[in-house]
Amino acid sequence: MTNIGASAFSGCVNLENINIPSNVTKIGSGAFVGCENLNSITIPSSVNEIGSYAFSSCGLKKIQIPSSISQISNRAFQECSSLESVELPSTITCIEDGAFSNCRNLVFIELPLGISVIGDMAFAGCNNLTSLIIPSGVTSIGDYAFFNCSRLASINFPNVISIGSSCFIGCSSLTAIIIPASVTDIGNDAFKS
Repeated sequence: MTNIGASAFSGCVNLENINIPSNVTKIGSGAFVGCENLNSITIPSSVNEIGSYAFSSCGLKKIQIPSSISQISNRAFQECSSLESVELPSTITCIEDGAFSNCRNLVFIELPLGISVIGDMAFAGCNNLTSLIIPSGVTSIGDYAFFNCSRLASINFPNVISIGSSCFIGCSSLTAIIIPASVTDIGNDAFKS
């Protein structure tokens, strides 16, 4: 077996942990979606693709992404409301739309220097996220990327060119924002509280 197929374990609500063999290279779309009691998983370095919604609505508390992965797919960890800790490797270049949306217990995430794109709604609804440093390689932050991150008090984005519409709407704890000279486009209601 080299692939875990789409929706392979979808809705297995009693699944608590799983050991993925070291020859698996792909975790398919929605493979573990809705596994609400899955609180622990080790992703081997053989895996080079995690599909959309792969762990959506799981009970994961922490996750370590191996260096074989270059992007976090659309909504891969969406609605993982118990997720507290995410370790991303330096190989990550893109966090796609909704990847960590509504991960309500996520307090901090360190974004690696190689990231260039933060997609739409990537961290929307992460209302316990308190601080974030956007790496210098990021040029684009998508629409609603940090929507309703109500405890986000500080953010630094040194070389961003484009800030999406409603990007920081509902971020009522932001006390200071420094817009870098690199910014050429700020979307509608980007910082509306």
